[in-house]
Amino acid sequence: MAVTLLSKFSSIFAWPIPSVPKYSGPFAVGVHDIESTYPTVCAGLSVSSRDLASHGTVLVRLFYPAGPLTTGASRAPWLPHPPNEYASGYGALVRLPAWVSVPLFSAALLFTRGPAYMNARFLRPQEAAAAAAAFPPGRSDAARAEIQAEVAAIAASKRYPVVVFSHGLAGCRTTYSSICGELASHGMVVAAVEHRDGSAANTSYPSPAAEKPGATRVHYRLPPPVDDAKTFRTVQLEHRVDEVRLAVRLLRALDKGANVREKDDGWPHAGDFDLSHLCGALDLADNLFVAGHSFGAATALKSVSVKDNPFRAAVAFDPWMLTVEGIDVLRPVLVMN
Repeated sequence: MAVTLLSKFSSIFAWPIPSVPKYSGPFAVGVHDIESTYPTVCAGLSVSSRDLASHGTVLVRLFYPAGPLTTGASRAPWLPHPPNEYASGYGALVRLPAWVSVPLFSAALLFTRGPAYMNARFLRPQEAAAAAAAFPPGRSDAARAEIQAEVAAIAASKRYPVVVFSHGLAGCRTTYSSICGELASHGMVVAAVEHRDGSAANTSYPSPAAEKPGATRVHYRLPPPVDDAKTFRTVQLEHRVDEVRLAVRLLRALDKGANVREKDDGWPHAGDFDLSHLCGALDLADNLFVAGHSFGAATALKSVSVKDNPFRAAVAFDPWMLTVEGIDVLRPVLVMN
């Protein structure tokens, strides 16, 4: 009996940690969660998003080309911390009770790891050519030519193209890790926003100083049955567009080497990343894009309809048009359904 039990336990601990396929690009990918309290990031918000100023932060996950990985580098978990809150939020979209969704999503995703590494060193653009040269052989000539062109463009500008990514309903900063990490593996920096408008699976922001220390959680919100769904979602959309603006301001601050302060609310992977490496490495003037899926695609479309917006173009994956019908976009848009 004892031998049988030991055999069972050894097989459990030997079971491989679930993971998703590797990214196809020549660069390793790092991720870093940043909740910025940079003092000027939240200045000048629209009336519809006054509550953004009340918590004074913007939360994004950065996906970026990473330098050589150190021994013991940790792969990024698919579910953010705390996982039970996000698992509950994923179920809320389809009206699953928490006692169903938490075990279901935890069993599927709790131990799942992505091919990106938490807080890996940022690869400076000047190092990109050498890193890409070490890319494993075996790719087609066309694929290698494409990679060489990507690296040549980075070497010429000495900066990485940048994408701000907006998630769909009941998503969060990690939901689209496959897309965001894939872009980063090909030499882009992606800022995946976690929206605080009630459309995320779950999120949080720092409690006001007058309240007890800790984080205020924002759960997924279904439209009230008595309200017009379009009005409800339009208010959320304005909030989201402002958060995209905040993400751009944060990226500009990082590129300028400003003293961006990070909020550490107890995330197990918060901190331990040198933000100064991003100084002068982001091509925000000529190659800044906005992208998103579903409600996030609507957010991207709305973002490029704003006069004097900073984006070169938008990419909309399966856009949800309820709140953006009839708008005039001011930048090129690629729509993928």
